[in-house]
Amino acid sequence: MTSFRIAILFLFSIALREKSVAEKPAAIAADGEWETWSQCSCPANDPGYDPTQDRPPSAKMAYLISVHNRRTLQDGAHLLKAIMETSFPGNTAIILIHVDGRVGISSRESAAEKDDEGTNYLYHDSPLRKYVDACLDTPICARNGRSGLRDESGNNAMVLEVHSHFSPEWSKWSMNDPTLWAMDYLTHHKRLKRRPGAGSWDVFVNLSGDTLPVVTAERIAQLFEPQKGPLGSTNFVTSSSCVTGLVPTSIFHFPKGGMKRAHYFQHGIPKKMSYIDSSTGKWENDVETTIYFGSQWMALTHDFVEYVVRSMDHPNGQGNVLKETLIDTAVLMTDETFFATLLMNAAEFNSTIPQLNSDGALKSYPSLHALRYERMDENIPNSWGKVRTLAATYFLH
Repeated sequence: MTSFRIAILFLFSIALREKSVAEKPAAIAADGEWETWSQCSCPANDPGYDPTQDRPPSAKMAYLISVHNRRTLQDGAHLLKAIMETSFPGNTAIILIHVDGRVGISSRESAAEKDDEGTNYLYHDSPLRKYVDACLDTPICARNGRSGLRDESGNNAMVLEVHSHFSPEWSKWSMNDPTLWAMDYLTHHKRLKRRPGAGSWDVFVNLSGDTLPVVTAERIAQLFEPQKGPLGSTNFVTSSSCVTGLVPTSIFHFPKGGMKRAHYFQHGIPKKMSYIDSSTGKWENDVETTIYFGSQWMALTHDFVEYVVRSMDHPNGQGNVLKETLIDTAVLMTDETFFATLLMNAAEFNSTIPQLNSDGALKSYPSLHALRYERMDENIPNSWGKVRTLAATYFLH
């Protein structure tokens, strides 16, 4: 396979640090720009598209795009456009867009009917909403999920839906809510969940709205192809910004007195936990549960997503017990620790993390050293007080 750098630029700050959600509404896009978002294109509606042409095997991707302010609404339109225009039929199964509840998805008309003067109509007036509407008006490219991942006519255009359920607070547990909601929706929704003989999704990827892709959606789907793709059947819960690279970092790897280790130890974590194993159904008593740090932006297999959802459904499931432990102890940064800790403490899945060469590259794809880089300032200075100079952010480096 030709070695090349695959990058999705992540030029963003962690959600909710900016005050722009509360800013007075203003035009998000100049009048001349609206034409860009009024038409939706995809390979399937290209006059030169040949549906009988064989294409390389690929995963069916499920994306969650989270937007929370004016900037991510504008950038999110570019992200959606990039995925839409480079996804051949079957590459992308579904795109869920979650709009922060403080932004909301109310239209001016519906708000007027409800006598609601509190909304600032950021989504309604955004290029993202304009482009979503254009794509849903182009059924060969996108459709809502009322008929499942394939409608009665056999159309497998991607499902595109916009929701607004949560208002996450930075560093609090609520940062996990949109991701867990999307996982639950994809797993339990009768139109989207796995069924014998029916198509479904293979890989779940959550993205910030200000992600800037620089590789095609088709190529991403090929890399994650479950059987032969170099990234297939691998759970990525971290990136190069993690101290240990592409694999999660144990809290014991951080130096004593370092910020992350000290914060959790001061709150009595790690600790033993008792829970029901979602895979075996057996009660596990007083299990030493090591905390691992990763990233809030992940690429996960369908099987692990289902495991997370099952472990959250039962009040004594491993995921739910871990959630309550993190909330009760009032630790911060749970969006960086919850999924990584659950993965590394699940016997069925802790072997599905990336397998690395001695130089930190992925064994199955040696040119890949980093899945992505979330922020220009992530871990700067790091837990050892060292400052790194960064020029870019990457998805597949």
